[in-house]
Amino acid sequence: MTHSTDKNPRYKWQKRDFLLVLDLYFREGMLPETDIRVIELAKLIPPSPGSINARLANYVARDPKSGRKGLSGGGKDAGKYLDEYYDRRKELSQLCEAIKADLIQVAAQPDDHAILFDGPRRSAQTYVYDRNQKAKDICKKHYGMKCFVCDFDFEMAYGKIGEGFIHVHHLRPLSEGKEQSEIDPIKGLRPVCPNCHAILHRDPKNVLSINQLKSKVKFTVNYQ
Repeated sequence: MTHSTDKNPRYKWQKRDFLLVLDLYFREGMLPETDIRVIELAKLIPPSPGSINARLANYVARDPKSGRKGLSGGGKDAGKYLDEYYDRRKELSQLCEAIKADLIQVAAQPDDHAILFDGPRRSAQTYVYDRNQKAKDICKKHYGMKCFVCDFDFEMAYGKIGEGFIHVHHLRPLSEGKEQSEIDPIKGLRPVCPNCHAILHRDPKNVLSINQLKSKVKFTVNYQ
């Protein structure tokens, strides 16, 4: 089996990369490098689809219940994280959602490297948006589709094509703390438009509250 090289041959895998691929393995098992789920993850982190595929094969080889040969090697980190989270898969899934959210927030910030990563990370945002969909649906059903910050309503602005579209913001950032708790869709989530969502998280170290950003809005939406 051949694997395409990393986008940066000198790139050293970080803990987040191991965990994101491990979460993918726990959820989907072994996947080819051409699988859309592998490709989407590669758009979010430096390792290429081929390298992610190889890491999946490392986990297969080290998984005592896989029943498959997999690919030996992968370094001590692969085995360490597999052992650490083997019986903590739900916690790992929640942690990885927070990691992805943080990566997307960084991508939304304008910097010298935005031209390198902006496109891939926007497409990955859809992937994250689909996670915890039940909680987000409950939130949207309860609060409606109008942005809690600026009152923007996609259906009012764009008609049928905008019907049912809105982002959902976690009042408590998912990345806070090592352990994640169950989220209350009514108390812990709010619908916000993508622009306001990006501004809320523009500084990952100082995420704004809904009210803080609402006080800074300088326009009023008028659909007439």
